Amino acid sequence: MKFFTAGDVLDQQSEIDLRAPVTIDIGDTIYDAVVKMFRHNFSQLPVETDEGVSGAVTYKSVCRVLRCVPDSNIESMSVRSARVDPKFVGESQDIFGLFRTFARDEYVLIGSPPDLKGILTRYDVFYFLRNQFEPFIKIGEIERSLRRMFVESMDDMDRAIEETFSSRDKEDSSFSAPDSVEMFTFENYKMFISQNMQDLPDQLSDESEFVTDLLQEVQRNRNALLHFRSGVDEIDREVINVAHSYFDGITE
Repeated sequence: MKFFTAGDVLDQQSEIDLRAPVTIDIGDTIYDAVVKMFRHNFSQLPVETDEGVSGAVTYKSVCRVLRCVPDSNIESMSVRSARVDPKFVGESQDIFGLFRTFARDEYVLIGSPPDLKGILTRYDVFYFLRNQFEPFIKIGEIERSLRRMFVESMDDMDRAIEETFSSRDKEDSSFSAPDSVEMFTFENYKMFISQNMQDLPDQLSDESEFVTDLLQEVQRNRNALLHFRSGVDEIDREVINVAHSYFDGITE
């Protein structure tokens, strides 16, 4: 499996914010840096020199200066005194390989001192991963809602499974009947609903065409997700969100 890279996270950032990375000049003061960090809601800024990026200044590095020299006048002190050496990584860096770095540092710089591409923080990476994996989680919750609805609606779930799938199992040698509700596929969900509508919540029979179409769309998106990286970008998240709310509401 191809892992996500620092470049993937930067690409997602660029969809939201097309500005170049915000930096502070080596000749500016610590006060200037603090104001700029506060204004942009950043916790760090790369320090820019004529040769490129030369370190970074952070809230933590500023606090270290103030703790060591409590009477420091940050309005006149250059950011040189609060500069720290950050870690640089390339855009092809596997983000899972950065977890050890993020356990120690809140950020990394992407690119090189003369060519800064961007900044990644812990939040950026975790937000990116949440966005990638959320559809998997919601589809799993949709399946759990369907299974719970079936179990709560049927007097004898094992018998209902056998009666629903036995004829198809006998007629189609390529078909394998599920042994339990936990083994259901989306095709099984659709078949079970269509053949047991009278025992399931009335909302399903009242909106049977919508339910069938919705499950079909969720199944299509689930299949796209099997491609993992390409599928996550191509799926219809709204379909998954609608199905998640709909089936969760029925089983409340």
